[in-house]
Amino acid sequence: MLWNIQKNILKRDNELKVKIGPYISRFTTSGLEDFWYKLRYGVDSRWAVDDENTDKWDEMFEKVSGKLQTILNATVNKIQDNRKRKIKVKIDNYDVWSADHTLSLIILPTLKRLADSKHGSPMVDINDVPAELHPTDVADETNGYTDNTVHERWQWVLNEMIWTFEQLANEDNDSLFYDHSAVDDGNLESWKNIKIDHEGLKAHNNRIDRGTILFGKYYRALWD
Repeated sequence: MLWNIQKNILKRDNELKVKIGPYISRFTTSGLEDFWYKLRYGVDSRWAVDDENTDKWDEMFEKVSGKLQTILNATVNKIQDNRKRKIKVKIDNYDVWSADHTLSLIILPTLKRLADSKHGSPMVDINDVPAELHPTDVADETNGYTDNTVHERWQWVLNEMIWTFEQLANEDNDSLFYDHSAVDDGNLESWKNIKIDHEGLKAHNNRIDRGTILFGKYYRALWD
């Protein structure tokens, strides 16, 4: 029995548990178009130039680009469209002994990477954030349907989720609330002397619960 446990521990240290490849991408001529307009107009994108400001050379280039895209779609993109994203996930029995902890080890770095690379923000209910992050204007057509704290609210939610999964990934996250200073390892009765900060522990766990609720509520907003 002990040998089996040791083998599982060694296996866990050396085995890659989750391997997910990149999304399958299609070949497009958009990069060529952006290069053309940057060369001619000094802009970063085709969409930075209004149609009325283009000329016959631009029109000719776009026709050639369109023909090339048609060829790509009829050839290599047909192959790309039939390819599958590489996904390999292997779960062992010991992974579900504490499934919440196991999943936290994957969720935490994912949330951190999202926070570092995000380019936008979903709409977050004002009831989910502190009062100081409540917007002072109304989201409508004048501001692109985004209010003045939309990004700050999402960052706050991300930070709460990250903190939550930092705690769940750390099996000793609540150790600060237990005082073992009066415990004598040689005296079993002395374990009754453990002092517990019940209020602090309750607040700690309530914040973790709130973070998991936010994670579930905004799970479909976890995209970049």
